[in-house]
Amino acid sequence: MKHLKRYILFIPVFLFFSVLTSCIKNRCSGVACKSGGVCVNGTCACPSGYEGAHCETAWSSKFTGSWHATDSYIRDTTHHHYDVTVDALNADSLLVHNFSSAIDIHGRPVDTVTGLFYSFPTGLKVVASRTSRWQFSFTTAQLLDSANNVYLQNWYGTMDSTNNTVSGTYTVKVRDSSVTAKFSWTR
Repeated sequence: MKHLKRYILFIPVFLFFSVLTSCIKNRCSGVACKSGGVCVNGTCACPSGYEGAHCETAWSSKFTGSWHATDSYIRDTTHHHYDVTVDALNADSLLVHNFSSAIDIHGRPVDTVTGLFYSFPTGLKVVASRTSRWQFSFTTAQLLDSANNVYLQNWYGTMDSTNNTVSGTYTVKVRDSSVTAKFSWTR
């Protein structure tokens, strides 16, 4: 009899919790997160470098492809035009081909040893990393030309998704001289 009372008390408690848990909807059923994303309350939480409703898009994909670049140097009204191509190294990083091929014309840094304008090698490649959803930066002090001690410093860019443009600034150091430029990329 004693055991029967326990079972009788247990049955309503069991039924209560069974009904309660059956009313709670699993918001993640049917949600398929990609690229290692995890569903939280019906929404995919994406790992670093991925975005989209289901983490299906690599961050770098919005920057990849061909761009028309325009550089203008501080204290110089001339605009320098060239084309760059951007590839994804991975979800969080970009490889920019043909970096500043026109930097060797009016406004370039002066080589303090020779007193001549420095001419950058053509086809330079630089690596950029994601800093936020719409921004990237280039590793400070990327060596561009070891023979002439040329470094890329402090380059960052921001994408304007409405106008599909990227803009920012960078500084290039040649031995003891440096030049800062503003850049703009358009598709």
